[in-house]
Amino acid sequence: MRIFITVLILIFSLQSWTKADDIKNFEIEGMTIGESALKYFDEKLIIEGINDKNSFKYKQNKFVSIGTINNYANYDSVGIVINPNDKNYIIYALEGTLNFGKKIDKCYKQQKIIEIDIDNLLGEGVFKETWSGDYSYDPSGKSKVKYIDYNFDDGSAIRIVCFDMDDNFNDPIDQLVVIVNSKQFMQFINTL
Repeated sequence: MRIFITVLILIFSLQSWTKADDIKNFEIEGMTIGESALKYFDEKLIIEGINDKNSFKYKQNKFVSIGTINNYANYDSVGIVINPNDKNYIIYALEGTLNFGKKIDKCYKQQKIIEIDIDNLLGEGVFKETWSGDYSYDPSGKSKVKYIDYNFDDGSAIRIVCFDMDDNFNDPIDQLVVIVNSKQFMQFINTL
């Protein structure tokens, strides 16, 4: 029942996307890229997140993904991607996460539901591509990812990703992540 309610919430929360002229108008739990994280979080919490050993630090320490757990309406957690050296803490990407334990089939099913909803909302004006592969941060090559990307003309993107994590990886939980990426962050991750 919880998954069904989450699906309904995701569907209704995505409906505002059709009115967006710009990726900066897309929201995850009321937050948008291009804003300062200080609008939503205390600076002390942001600094703790940057320094937390569990925060995901991208190569070259150019960006860090800080997970936040709150009583969010649509997601189990929300991540913000910021440049750790930027004292304005501008949000370059937002990540809404649903945890599936070790039930990757449920993740893929949910990913398909969200894909259909986004297809209906965005129409054919956005280039979509689907791809799968190894999770680059698991040196064993046993963790896998399945991406559905909606690429906008300016280089920004919306991603729906299922992570099929190996039991021996440091975070073995299978997850679905809905991501809104700025042009700048997409340029960075496409060079990894």
